[in-house]
Amino acid sequence: CPISAGITSDDEMFILLAQKASDYANQIANAPSSFSITRPGEGAQFEAGDTFTVELDMRNFSLMPPEGHAHQSADHAAMNADAGDHSTVKMGHYHIYLDTYDDAADHVTDWSPILEYTLPADIEPGEHYLRINLRAPDHHALDIEQRLDFTVK
Repeated sequence: CPISAGITSDDEMFILLAQKASDYANQIANAPSSFSITRPGEGAQFEAGDTFTVELDMRNFSLMPPEGHAHQSADHAAMNADAGDHSTVKMGHYHIYLDTYDDAADHVTDWSPILEYTLPADIEPGEHYLRINLRAPDHHALDIEQRLDFTVK
């Protein structure tokens, strides 16, 4: 039942009985993981070398430090290979890529919902994007990602 403040007399008289569905725990456990980018807003503008806050809102996904993180492209290719079904993974970390869909490219790895991200000092003016994707603790991509478009002045 959607509840909002004072829209109709039904909303104002809604009484919460503190009960939940009998299968509530199963519903939550089986809900898909997702996230949204709450900061910066879509279409933000920055200067080359700027540092800005990236804030993520996780849903049904807990952030945690990753298992050993290798920085070699061959290792990343192996970690991104199909290694089974990761659809039930509900914890891990994320990778942030600048202007690329190549998972073997340079990236930032983090497990905090708030991160200070610094643009390269030599980034060209124009349209750019950050691609953020969720990862399992073993670094496998979970096919859950968001893209944030921004402009460098």
